[in-house]
Amino acid sequence: MLKSALSLFLVCCLLGRLDCTELTVKRGANAILQCSGHRDATEIMIRWDKPELQSEEYLFFFRDGQFQEELQHELFKGRVELKDPDWKKTGNFSVILKHVTPNDAGTYECHAGYEGQESELLSSLILKVEKPELTVKRGANAILQCSGHRDATEIMISWDKPELQSKGYLFFFKDGHFQEELQHELFKGRVELKDPDWKKTGNFSVILKHVTPNDAGTYECHAGYKGQRPELLSSLILKVEKPELSVKQGADAILQCSGHRDADVIMISWDKPELQSKGYLLFFKDGQFQEELQHELFKDRVELKDPNWKETGNFSVILKHVTTNDAGTYECHAGYKGQRPELLSSLILKVEKPGQTEEQKKDGGNEGEEKEEEGKEHGHTGLIGGLVVAAVLLFAAAAVFVYFYKRRNSRTQYHGPQRQEEVEAEINV
Repeated sequence: MLKSALSLFLVCCLLGRLDCTELTVKRGANAILQCSGHRDATEIMIRWDKPELQSEEYLFFFRDGQFQEELQHELFKGRVELKDPDWKKTGNFSVILKHVTPNDAGTYECHAGYEGQESELLSSLILKVEKPELTVKRGANAILQCSGHRDATEIMISWDKPELQSKGYLFFFKDGHFQEELQHELFKGRVELKDPDWKKTGNFSVILKHVTPNDAGTYECHAGYKGQRPELLSSLILKVEKPELSVKQGADAILQCSGHRDADVIMISWDKPELQSKGYLLFFKDGQFQEELQHELFKDRVELKDPNWKETGNFSVILKHVTTNDAGTYECHAGYKGQRPELLSSLILKVEKPGQTEEQKKDGGNEGEEKEEEGKEHGHTGLIGGLVVAAVLLFAAAAVFVYFYKRRNSRTQYHGPQRQEEVEAEINV
């Protein structure tokens, strides 16, 4: 049924019969599902449905002059109303879907039938619900939010991380008990319900403790009531901030990484992804450092910080005599007992050049160059200004000379020859 509905949607779009609309809203907001039909119609039937539910119940059903509440799907009870009170006159059959949840995402269709005629498809759209993002620092606790029905009985709650592609959960509650055996190894001892009275309040949020880079990803919360099929209540994206380490050029950098203590560690690797090569910062496997796998840039410059790293789980390394070429992102992975290696740490290394000011560190060291260029500009401006002033003074002096010269000639022509002493006296005035 879902495939046929989607096929019909695509065919209608291609034929130009429908607006191929996508509507994206935030979780908890209201969504307006648009649909237009004939104005001032009589004996009308309006139906809004969601084909993928594969049910005979609807988002909204109006027939025989009344809203057919008994035909509304349980998911939409108390959350849908017609947008326009004068919809019969205006032909606006749009509806408002309130308090949108991730479970509301999907395709919706609007049908209408007039005066006993066969109903026709008027509108089809895809509703998308934005996943909220939660960003936390490595080592902090993350609160994953989820809300469901209050005072519910016979309840099942599951939190999972789809990209793990395994049967293990972040958290699984069923038959009145937390199902520890169903919890994924990554989350052992690190997850608890936030609200002790969650059954009364319907708050199914969980606390994920001591977050690592490996925890980043999408999480989903499902709940099932009284044997019903579980429904998706919440979906979010967890992001883990990469810590930044700043060191001076020529100094040593300690790249931090922690794993399980007293574990049978099979493999440890430190790499720099932007190198895009098979060479590592450090690679340890089968009880030995694999020197042939080390990148040329790091030869003789890397060692494990803790000699007792197997017992302590401290996989931190010391990168010696740091250069500007070492700046970038570094990742630490570890594999245990033949398991797939997991990401334990990710950080950004920044290298400070000698003589850099705080502003230059922020601006990438360009401030000095900018000031130098600014000084050059001021120098050029001063030179040009000086030349202009000199030109003006020279022009003024020339004008004064010409003025007195003409005056002298004029007097000589008008009064006749003068004595030399009188001419000199006038010039000196």
